[in-house]
Amino acid sequence: LAFGEVGVKQRIRNVLNYKKPAFWIVIAALASCVVVAVCFLTNPKDDELYAPEPFGHSYSVETVVYADAIYSFTYTSDTAPQYCLTADYVLMEKEAGESDWVLLGNLEEEHLSPLVFDSYFREPAGGAGWLGAPYGPEKLRLDNQSAWSLIVNNTLYYVLMQNNGDVYLAYGYHDADVKYSDVQGSIRWLFKLSVADEEVLSENRVFAEATAYISKSCIYMNLLSSALPDGDSGCRYLIGEDSFTIMNKQTGDVIAVSSPVSWDWQEVSKEEWSALFALEIGVPDIDIYKNPQGMKLSSRYYLFNMDGELWFGDFRSDKVGMWSIYSLVPESSAGATWEYTPALSSRVPAFPFRFNLEYTRIEAECTGGHLIGFDDHDGRGYPQGKTLTVPAGSVLYWSPTAADTDPAIAMASRISFTVYNGDEAVCAGAVSISKTSGTGSAAAIYNAVLVKGDGLVLIQAPDADGALIQALGTYSDSAQPETSSSPAPSEYVESTLENFHIALATDELLNKYNSFHEYNNDEDGTRFIIWTDTEIAKYSCELNISMGIFNSPTVTNGSII
Repeated sequence: LAFGEVGVKQRIRNVLNYKKPAFWIVIAALASCVVVAVCFLTNPKDDELYAPEPFGHSYSVETVVYADAIYSFTYTSDTAPQYCLTADYVLMEKEAGESDWVLLGNLEEEHLSPLVFDSYFREPAGGAGWLGAPYGPEKLRLDNQSAWSLIVNNTLYYVLMQNNGDVYLAYGYHDADVKYSDVQGSIRWLFKLSVADEEVLSENRVFAEATAYISKSCIYMNLLSSALPDGDSGCRYLIGEDSFTIMNKQTGDVIAVSSPVSWDWQEVSKEEWSALFALEIGVPDIDIYKNPQGMKLSSRYYLFNMDGELWFGDFRSDKVGMWSIYSLVPESSAGATWEYTPALSSRVPAFPFRFNLEYTRIEAECTGGHLIGFDDHDGRGYPQGKTLTVPAGSVLYWSPTAADTDPAIAMASRISFTVYNGDEAVCAGAVSISKTSGTGSAAAIYNAVLVKGDGLVLIQAPDADGALIQALGTYSDSAQPETSSSPAPSEYVESTLENFHIALATDELLNKYNSFHEYNNDEDGTRFIIWTDTEIAKYSCELNISMGIFNSPTVTNGSII
């Protein structure tokens, strides 16, 4: 497996170093899967998890049976989309020539009635739109065994299974505000499907076996884009054993699924990299990476491995080129996590955000859920709302509910905040919050990541629930506001980083590696630089050359270079 039930770092190493197994191992694994599958099939408790035929297959279009004659655009069996009916009643679509499956939604079983079904076809039996087929909507309905339907984005889909086992898919336009008697001609296409050889995805399998990643920073944004290039792409990326899924963090909707993915990384040359960009301005320099690699997930999406750093690229077209590139980090290891358990009276049902900064007030606003000042009861209640001002010494709380009386919880939210010291706005930032798991309003896990805020860092509060926001270089290992001088860098790293590297800072190093984190020891004037493993990987070759200037004998934690 590209990912197993191991630590975060090991999972990253696995996917970055994944190689195809030997052929005999594949055969043995398949045999094992067959045995397990037989066990599942003999368990009646598990049978209810799987939809009946025609689900559990991917399909290609065998014949275009019906095409509404009023449209000039035509499909053939070669140019029509492919469809996938997953084992959990999900309909997916893939356009001809593409490798991304697009999840359309969950199909619901439906009874076909003459008033509804027949009226969706503009042409009667034998009409021009039936392309020589010896039947019309009535015969199709009378010969049908089971039917399922889905309406999404004003598009109607029917999946039909006939008494003889033939499978059809119809789709067209739907307007819920118009009566059935006025919507004749809504079905635009009717396809007869045949089972394809491609492996079928299960939505449940994709989510269960994947590791979630989120964006950490925006590496590149096309100048044609009107979006502000902050660190939040708005998506969650699920990396599975042989699939890559893109989800909307706000709604949970699946945007695209690439499968199967072999995880065969290919070396990326400077020429190949440049060819991905229509505009030369702002193109990331990959010369600083020792072994840049990449893979094409589809005609639109790319994944890059830059010496251990994962980058996700969105390529729009040859004319536009690369639209955006975001660096990805495992969701479980980024920022801070918090569990929403409103049934536990011993815990405040809100995500605490503590600020280890000097401030007189913090002004904040959120997009989903609402903010609460649990430390600032005014005798009538707690101040709360989409916007909130938090005084010095108080904690900013975020609740996933829209109000105290509304049990529905938000999938995601964004908190924008400005920190004031007196009348001066000393810093500002934004936190992206997303629901990563849970059963709904009874319990849920949320993850918070700092996506905007120069000079700030968000970590799990070491000695309290929730998140701690502080300045880079402060290095507090406590959720309480600082009352004395900052602890040594080794104390900070011990509580917040698993692997780090420290060196004495020289002017040469500071000029060369200006993105790294500097720490100043006020007592003796010594300057240190702290690197993470990812940062070390970027410049490993150059660091080895410069090894002679590294010397930090007083640091006892971590690895000393």
